Order: sequence, then C-alpha cells, then structure tokens
Amino acid sequence: LQKVTFKLQPMFKRSVGYVMRNDSDFGDQAVTFGKKHEFADFIWLPSQGKVVYRMDDRVPVNTSGNGLFDFLPFRSQLSVALAIIRSSEETQETFRDANGKCAGATLISSTLFATAFGLTSNG
Repeated sequence: LQKVTFKLQPMFKRSVGYVMRNDSDFGDQAVTFGKKHEFADFIWLPSQGKVVYRMDDRVPVNTSGNGLFDFLPFRSQLSVALAIIRSSEETQETFRDANGKCAGATLISSTLFATAFGLTSNG
C-alpha cells in the first residue's frame, strides 16, 4: 500500500501567448525558455526552420479577461472534409511528395498561428 496526498491550489487564470521564431538558436533556447514560463511549451517546425513558443504562465484570478480556448482541430469537422484531407495525405505518401507534405504543413501551421491557436481574450 502507498499513501498519496493531494493539495489543492488556489484558483488562478493562465496568460497564454505564442511567438514564432527562426530555429537557428533553438537548442540554446529550449532549456532557458522552459525555465521562464510555468507551463511553457514549443512546437518545432523543422521543415520550415521555425519554432512556435507558447508562453503560458499563472496569473491572479482577478486579472482582466475571460479567455476561451476554441482550438480548430478540436472542433467537429465534416466527415467529407476529413476524408478529402486523408486521401490527399495518402496520395502524398504514395508518390513520396515531400513538397506537397511541406506545403500542407506550412498551411496548417500558418492557419493555427494566424488564429492564435484558438485562444481569445474575451470568449
């Protein structure tokens, strides 16, 4: 038998922001960036030579704003749209179409970045 004790944390909000940078110093930045932000994260896009850093920190519950996380990939999608995307990806795999795969990845990452990954400040 083992005993586990949980401790509740006081209520808080999170302040989240994204920044896209060149990945030339990614190796040096990864550790230092992680130490600067409580819930830090990054997405490396090697085919684009970029890194998307997510700055995610705890802020007091009385901080202004009532944010919403409405991440596009988590929304319901039409089955036909998903089938078309899947077919396109399978065709790219079959023909070893690296350029097509990179173009698709660039379109997805650009769309997510342009829509702030689904985050809004006031719902």
